[in-house]
Amino acid sequence: MADAKWRDSIALGHAARSGGRLEEALAHFHAALSLAPDSAETHSAYGLMLLQLNRLDEAVAALKRAVDIDPSHRVARMNLAELYALQDDVPNAIRIVEALGRENSRLWWIWDRLGDLKVRVNRFSEAAAHFRQAAERKPGDPSLLYKWSRATFDSGSPAQAKAILDGAARLAPDHEAILRLYAEIHEGSSHWDDLGRTAQSWLHTQPQNPLPWMFAARAQWETGYLKQAMQSYRTFLDRGGRNAVNLATLGRLCLTALAYDEASRALDEAEQLDADCG
Repeated sequence: MADAKWRDSIALGHAARSGGRLEEALAHFHAALSLAPDSAETHSAYGLMLLQLNRLDEAVAALKRAVDIDPSHRVARMNLAELYALQDDVPNAIRIVEALGRENSRLWWIWDRLGDLKVRVNRFSEAAAHFRQAAERKPGDPSLLYKWSRATFDSGSPAQAKAILDGAARLAPDHEAILRLYAEIHEGSSHWDDLGRTAQSWLHTQPQNPLPWMFAARAQWETGYLKQAMQSYRTFLDRGGRNAVNLATLGRLCLTALAYDEASRALDEAEQLDADCG
């Protein structure tokens, strides 16, 4: 009977958590804890809810207790790693997840999380290798291919990053993050025609997004279409990019195009927003 009540409490807790009812979920897991005080699974679930409710001190005790009860419990160890990551103790989080990867090399989600942690400490080459392992274990997932490409690009390999990103784009051609990374790759490689085409594809699906207008302006500027570049950059500002730095950039564009009156207005507005802007 106690086991049945415990299973019911755990199931109700997971259902409430999935529905975003965190306090309710915590209550169910607390009830389960009273029924099975020596269960690693229960301490781990209870600790995770405390973590999500930002009750970190209480979460520490519950999550460490779960690992003490069963040092081999994967989920309990991963939840403890999440606690360390939330506390900005990324080295300890990495240590736990690396050990999980050595013991459970077939599980894609461990390599995915390890890649995320390595990105946080700017170890991009290692992160790319981990995302590759995740993508190989879960083929056909565009988000994993994107992460692999992003980390590869950030590690200084744009051509390799583009080849990986092509695979992600075949699965999710209109995804904003994929289009933005294409734009960054083309911009970093000075492939202005490719940048222009990417910006136009992006604008076709998200015309209200300011970023594709910014990239379109850069491509137009670099290929000699100064008037179009000024118009695209104005639209970028109007869609949400209006700050001192961006207004100063518009001022420089206008100066180069000999549009002195508009340059003066843009620089005056930039100075009003931030007189100390370099």
